[in-house]
Amino acid sequence: VGIDAAALENSAEPWVFAPVFRDFRPSNYVLPISMATRKNIQNIGLTYHVGEDFRHIISGLRHIDEVLSHFNYCSGDRLGHAIALGVDIDKLAEDNPIVVIPVMEHLENLLWMWSKVKSLNLSNAPGNLEYKIMSLAQSLYSPECAEIDVYTLWRVYNEKFNLLTDN
Repeated sequence: VGIDAAALENSAEPWVFAPVFRDFRPSNYVLPISMATRKNIQNIGLTYHVGEDFRHIISGLRHIDEVLSHFNYCSGDRLGHAIALGVDIDKLAEDNPIVVIPVMEHLENLLWMWSKVKSLNLSNAPGNLEYKIMSLAQSLYSPECAEIDVYTLWRVYNEKFNLLTDN
């Protein structure tokens, strides 16, 4: 017993569904019962199809991580396909030397990478990552956003996963 979602990933990113999946986890709306034992099942299973339709490999990996991080996934929950995890990066780069993605998607990819670099204390981070983030943010929002830092942009990016909640 569970819920499953699959969408056009490039049009409806995981944040759109995150509040629904989180709210369903401790569900008061569903009382699953085992057909074999007729006893209540404590949890419902979650499946989300992600990392299978992406413009850039980083977008696919980011979406997979977003589901695992923001959907309250537990043991037994599933990722549908998650093709980005098994892609041959060298072949992908050879077959697609130029990748066109929306600017906002690029900014979110950079913010996601920045958060991973920070949380994992990686010393071999992509060069000038914070500079790239701030330059892109200034081109999107205006030069006046120079007073905003990367951490604030990352917090705002994460906040969209809570849009339907009462936080």
